[in-house]
Amino acid sequence: MSQGPRTPFIYPFALGVICGVIGGTTLGALLGHRVFSAVVHLVSLLGRRDEDQLRFDLLLQ
Repeated sequence: MSQGPRTPFIYPFALGVICGVIGGTTLGALLGHRVFSAVVHLVSLLGRRDEDQLRFDLLLQ
């Protein structure tokens, strides 16, 4: 039942993992700030109440 060590499978897997880590880190560093800002802006828009908006009668004074 033993087919011997399957080391040829390890090299492409390790290369894929290394490329994925480098690519994910690079993409995360490039887009992280923009995505974080967009999420914070979206949460602030969804969490806004009508009372939080400026009243226009106060702006006219």
